[in-house]
Amino acid sequence: ITHLKTGAFVTVQFGSGIVVTRLPSGGWSGPAMIQTLGGSLGPQAGYKKTDTVLVLFTEGAVQQFAHSGHQLKLGGEGGVAWGPLGREVTADAQLSLGGFSTTFAYSHSQGFYGGYAISGGMLHHRNHNNEAYYGRRGISPAEILDGSVPPPEGKDIAELHALLNRLAE
Repeated sequence: ITHLKTGAFVTVQFGSGIVVTRLPSGGWSGPAMIQTLGGSLGPQAGYKKTDTVLVLFTEGAVQQFAHSGHQLKLGGEGGVAWGPLGREVTADAQLSLGGFSTTFAYSHSQGFYGGYAISGGMLHHRNHNNEAYYGRRGISPAEILDGSVPPPEGKDIAELHALLNRLAE
């Protein structure tokens, strides 16, 4: 997920990204597109761009994510970004109609930002983008993430899957 954040004391952030899951076969699902929108409140100021890898630790968390259209994210964060160097620590809880789960995030930030805050936001599936990518109306994130629908021919995600395999070793 890549998101942008800006403000002083009160911040606004938005972003987009993809989700893939590890399949029982050991391979990877195709990408499901998502978007985020949120904000935070606390002693903080600046602008930053953050690239995040979100880790869902359990099969239940993956299923909850795949089957809910919207998730509410509540948590806390602290970080510093100065030019191309930046680190961020977050602790979040995800809440949806499917229940509650915790997540862990690896992040790298760029920009000029410092502070800590209480944060909240929403994560949405980008169904219209998924339909366009897979060339199929009504495709669900659950179908993508459980491997029922393979990535379309000609869509090169082999590099992504190779990178994920290296990281998972």
